Amino acid sequence: MAVLGSPLVIATGIKLSAGTQIRLELQQTVSSAYTAADSTIYFRVVDDLNVADHVLVRQGTLVTGKMIRVQERQRAAQSGSFAFDVHLVPAVDGQNIRIFGSMARSGGDRDAAYATNVMLFGAFGLLTHGANAWAIRGTVLPVEVISDRIIDVDRTAADTEQRREADFHGAVAGHKFDITSNATVKIDLEKSSRLGDVYFDLRADPALGADQLDATKWQIDSIDGAPLPAPILPIGPVGQKLKFDSWSILQYCHDGENRLRFTVALADGRIMDATDTIVVIFR
Repeated sequence: MAVLGSPLVIATGIKLSAGTQIRLELQQTVSSAYTAADSTIYFRVVDDLNVADHVLVRQGTLVTGKMIRVQERQRAAQSGSFAFDVHLVPAVDGQNIRIFGSMARSGGDRDAAYATNVMLFGAFGLLTHGANAWAIRGTVLPVEVISDRIIDVDRTAADTEQRREADFHGAVAGHKFDITSNATVKIDLEKSSRLGDVYFDLRADPALGADQLDATKWQIDSIDGAPLPAPILPIGPVGQKLKFDSWSILQYCHDGENRLRFTVALADGRIMDATDTIVVIFR
């Protein structure tokens, strides 16, 4: 039944008006050096979107966008750039709401450094690189609803991101990044460097027999207790260790300590987990 006197309430639905703003928080660090074109870019909704005392879009809802253009930094002080956009956000009833939001960034101006190096070093100064473009995890992107939609607040979509508790607990006996022998990983986002891989020495729960575990099936599913947008999968085993691409992990990290949770499904469907902490500094 329609509620008289309220233009927002229609039957059992609530009107979400065109032009309504929604704030999205970037769930990863995006870089013109490391994030490829066509990559999925992940966000979560910052705040509940309330209309007429009903939540139409829930805080924490996962939203995906796409990297549409990437240009790496070049010599002769040409800086990197990127652009990504996002077009849909899920409402509480499961329907996708059309939105528009985009971000385009270019690296810092290096013209002064370029001119100085050419003056000082002549032709060698032409080798001066530009700066990468980047957006740090946690950056907030405002987006706007494109057209009116009716949200069925009596039909709430199921939460598919519930964390599954582990039946067994393994351990990580250490890790090693290709790019450093130090305990802290430092990433200069304006410059490019080969990040290489990282190796984790994962050990099974002693209560399990070795024949019950495929060590290549480990994956990282959360950082600091928060579920990742998508599990991080290993490249493969190297001896007794498991290898991951470094950026596949570092892009989801924040400054400071990051507690990684590894999980693996056993043959009988039960779960084993293990945790490790990596320290990252972005500068």
